Amino acid sequence: MKNNIRQFRTSLERWLWFNRMSQVTLARELNLSRQQINDWVSGRTTPGKRNAARIAQFTGGQVSELELLYPERITPAQLTVTITPDACACQ
Repeated sequence: MKNNIRQFRTSLERWLWFNRMSQVTLARELNLSRQQINDWVSGRTTPGKRNAARIAQFTGGQVSELELLYPERITPAQLTVTITPDACACQ
């Protein structure tokens, strides 16, 4: 099996993917609109301080407030994941 390389636009997108959570579910959990979540995941906009803090708390700090507020400081290498056959149970 070939290695797959997954490139993420934002740390929030990466968190959603790893946790197999949809944008709709996250929006419901945080009582926000799906469009707000989509804008943040796609990198079109960034959340304000209050929502960044809520997301950081909801993700247990796996997505930090700084990553959400200042995405330009995150390098593409930090948002790239290589999936090898031995790393997943779906061979």
